[in-house]
Amino acid sequence: AGLIEADDPVRAQQETIAEAPPVRFVTLADGRRLAYREYGDRGGRAVLTFHEGLGSSLLPPGTDSAARRLGLRVVCAERPGFGQSDPRPDYSFDGVAQDMVELCDQVGLERLQIAAVLSGTPSAIQTAIALGERVTRVQIFSGRPPRAQPDPARNPLTMMRSRIEANPWLVESFLAVLRLRLSQAMMIRVMQRSSAQSPGDLAYLAAHPEAATYVAAYMTEALACSSRGPADELRAFRRGRNMSVSGLTAPLVVWHGEQDRLAPLPQLLAFLGSHVSEVRMRPGVGHFLALRHWDEILREMAGGAGVR
Repeated sequence: AGLIEADDPVRAQQETIAEAPPVRFVTLADGRRLAYREYGDRGGRAVLTFHEGLGSSLLPPGTDSAARRLGLRVVCAERPGFGQSDPRPDYSFDGVAQDMVELCDQVGLERLQIAAVLSGTPSAIQTAIALGERVTRVQIFSGRPPRAQPDPARNPLTMMRSRIEANPWLVESFLAVLRLRLSQAMMIRVMQRSSAQSPGDLAYLAAHPEAATYVAAYMTEALACSSRGPADELRAFRRGRNMSVSGLTAPLVVWHGEQDRLAPLPQLLAFLGSHVSEVRMRPGVGHFLALRHWDEILREMAGGAGVR
């Protein structure tokens, strides 16, 4: 999508958020509020999307107009404790799925596709299982399974995540510091470090520094009220090593960057097993696959099954 320029980082971040549809809410059966945004055509093909581990309902700039043009109804919810969604006292991937089923029922998503980026993968899989035949297809972008193995490439960000998962007491401290220091300059540094083993991503970031504006914007939203959701989800990853995908019935398509070292494809495929119907590798792409190919992803969703 057409990401805006970022000569003034603060203004650019504010504009990125301002051009998105407003945040809406549903009240769940237990009284908690779940925040979400809806993009595109309310009568279009329905897609429920799952943001990454420090994400919000903020999708790339241009999503609303592109989804409307393509006849898509794209709903992105903020998982419990993320952004403006109330936390869930018993956070788990199954619990998130229960909340998402309630959301689908309340906003009228009868038949839908499911899409997930990065750490949104386990919650998306469990939601697809819970919704059963209502889901026509699941698409995973740079997916991260709940039981990752040690990283032989020793990427510093992967190793840091592993240390945080192994020491839950670090989670709140790490996220508290992140909330205080989050800025576009910081995001550029983090994105450069995460792309150290992906020449394609480094070249993309150099050509599109405004991408860091968008990433900083959704991370700011994710941590706006508290760090409870991201912390709960990291703990869920630690507990979710026995998670099974055996109940999944919808076709499953995996998109992955050839240069992605942060979310190694073999680990994801080992987790998903025989449920994968297709793997789509993108050459010259690392961890920024969804960001770099968002227009293509929307077109693919518009061409797939899932009429509301």
